[in-house]
Amino acid sequence: VLKLDLKNKIIFQGSVNNNELSYYYHAFSIFALASDSESFGKVLVEAGVAGLPSVATKTTGAKEIIKDKESGFLTEIKDKNDFSSKILCLLQNSEICDKMGQQAKIRINKYFGDTTEKIVELWRKI
Repeated sequence: VLKLDLKNKIIFQGSVNNNELSYYYHAFSIFALASDSESFGKVLVEAGVAGLPSVATKTTGAKEIIKDKESGFLTEIKDKNDFSSKILCLLQNSEICDKMGQQAKIRINKYFGDTTEKIVELWRKI
């Protein structure tokens, strides 16, 4: 982040209380999830509901939620170079970022239907 002079563009937030999640999702331009394993990836659904394009590793859950190059980017697990280049692509191309964010929201609503908000609320309570 420092090497690429992105300290004013990237926040490594860490843990956030559930009642603050919406604020953060709506404050961000993109969402990134580098994980070795995600059975579903509810955070990707939450990001999509907020209209954020995601960059994620090709876990089982991410592959179900993100359509690569349409609603976000999928990279191979542990391929930090491709992962970071996809993040840079979105940060440097607002038109692509906006289009993918819109497609993410459409995809979540299409495939997870009206129950998406109910599912997200249920997860927050658990």
